[in-house]
Amino acid sequence: MSIVKKEKLFNKETLVRILSALALIGIACVSMFLPSRIFFLFLILPLSILTSREWVGLCFPKWSKEKKDTVTGIAIVIAMYFVWAKSWPGYEKIVLNCAVIAILTNLVYFQLLNKDIKPFFNKSDSKIKVKIYIIGVFLSGFITQVAAWKSTMMLHEGGNMDLWFFLVLVSVADSAGYVFGKYIASPANIFTMSPNKTWSGTAAMLIMPAVVGLVLPERMALWSLVLGGVALIGDLWVSLIKRLSGQKDTGSIIPGHGGLLDRLDSHIMALSILGFY
Repeated sequence: MSIVKKEKLFNKETLVRILSALALIGIACVSMFLPSRIFFLFLILPLSILTSREWVGLCFPKWSKEKKDTVTGIAIVIAMYFVWAKSWPGYEKIVLNCAVIAILTNLVYFQLLNKDIKPFFNKSDSKIKVKIYIIGVFLSGFITQVAAWKSTMMLHEGGNMDLWFFLVLVSVADSAGYVFGKYIASPANIFTMSPNKTWSGTAAMLIMPAVVGLVLPERMALWSLVLGGVALIGDLWVSLIKRLSGQKDTGSIIPGHGGLLDRLDSHIMALSILGFY
């Protein structure tokens, strides 16, 4: 088990993370005053398009741009139908539970495998069982994204502060995990799908939301006890798929840093599970 040494405080990556967290919190503050249709058109729809396109690119890296764009378009039409629907059919939680179970199963399997993860999503001669597996991965991630955007709409329409609290707590978990892991020397290689994640960073990601939750309303304080763990699952899930896809980042929309999914992986998982329940 290697030790990650302390690094210089406030480098470019740290600044990007802090700014992105503040931007999300700021968006949440502004969104509380927007009508649902405006909130949907100018926030949910653009984010859904961009994150879906990145997810398609991760799962099917060998596809042409035209094919990726076509599948993204179809996925967005399906996603927006469920996001904008006033109510979901009775089986929605069953579908979401299956997706979450599939995600957790993948994480546990590759963690127990305890080997370097070799990319195989980018191979053109994949066997049929591999193709079925990749489709399953795509559907699992896509379902959690749809659930996350639906949860965001429901929280927004609820007219309370829950959406703002969610984004604050997940941003705290994400930023604390990065800062403590980067600047406090501790053992690394504890997760095979994210070898650079350290004990200090993982502990901070799990604990800091609960600390902040002490000053929040009782309902959110209770959520804060588990929110760090859910955020960690989202982080590890996207890290795993990036390794299986052979890609360092989910995209390039944030100059010098990566894609939207690189920044929203924890938020999507937290909103899809906690927001929906």
